Amino acid sequence: QTTEGKNSPDQIPRGLAVSPSGKISGQVDGSVIAQNYYFEVGVVDSCPSGARFIARKFYMLVKQY
Repeated sequence: QTTEGKNSPDQIPRGLAVSPSGKISGQVDGSVIAQNYYFEVGVVDSCPSGARFIARKFYMLVKQY
């Protein structure tokens, strides 16, 4: 999934970015619609018994000022 939204609730809002470590940073631009956004973050571990993939959905409420 992309890391920059297009005012779609299934992506993070335009102007924000997610780093490889998972940190969300940036500033939402003026065209972003005030709503709940959700996005999925997935991780893969490197256990000796075999790699596992886990994904979780996160929700973020963006409000206009």
